[in-house]
Amino acid sequence: MFRTLKIPIGLVIALTMSVLALSVVIVNKLEHNASVVDVVKGNTATLSNALSLQLSVVMERSPGDNAVFSSL
Repeated sequence: MFRTLKIPIGLVIALTMSVLALSVVIVNKLEHNASVVDVVKGNTATLSNALSLQLSVVMERSPGDNAVFSSL
């Protein structure tokens, strides 16, 4: 009797562990994607702010010089 239950119990344990491992991988992947999106958004905003600051400094120095703008 115990010998016949060994295989089904083993299969249930293996299936449970597989489902649990798969769910952990899926949740980890979703969290990783969300954190990457947040970092990219933050870096893009920082880059945009730095570029606008540099451009405003150039525009204040020579407001009518189009050659300076074309060299950027």
